[in-house]
Amino acid sequence: MTTKPTQTFGDLVNRIGDSCRTVAEVAAVVAQLPNSGRIRLNGQAVGKRVVVRPSLDSFLHWVRS
Repeated sequence: MTTKPTQTFGDLVNRIGDSCRTVAEVAAVVAQLPNSGRIRLNGQAVGKRVVVRPSLDSFLHWVRS
């Protein structure tokens, strides 16, 4: 029987954060992984969809341009 490695949500965020340039990128990637089914969350998050709301900064940048 093969066991799958387990990591905490914090471990996931830290690993992804090492290769992203902004916090927004980290949030987008962390949300995409469970939503696409590439990873599964345990505990209270099982089967739930992760939603990332756009920041006010991106809205203001859009309005000013």
